[in-house]
Amino acid sequence: MATVATALVVVYRNIAYVDETNFLTLNSSDGISAFSVQESSGVTLWRIEAPSPQSISSIHYGEVPPGFLQAMPLPPNRPRQLRKGEQLKLRAETPTRFKEHTCDATDKSSVLCGYYIQGPISARPGQ
Repeated sequence: MATVATALVVVYRNIAYVDETNFLTLNSSDGISAFSVQESSGVTLWRIEAPSPQSISSIHYGEVPPGFLQAMPLPPNRPRQLRKGEQLKLRAETPTRFKEHTCDATDKSSVLCGYYIQGPISARPGQ
């Protein structure tokens, strides 16, 4: 008589919702004062700035949120579309700190992010 071994295999799948069109990766009670998207070479594709820090929960590429002004490219120009697979750096700034996230474009206006650095914002000359 042959012995039959039965194995129970349980597969767990973690499903996490990720909004690849929300470029804001920094949540701060101090508000966001500036945000930029750069190519890996350091060329700025898009930059927005707020005259006073704004409490926001999302930033979508090329769409200027209320309370912000577009600094690059100069209005009325829009930033170019992203190229799938290109590496980008997203930088969010508060009045006191920054967070730079390295991301890959997944479409013309969406990203998937990986590692990041963060730290205090150094005093600028004249401040």
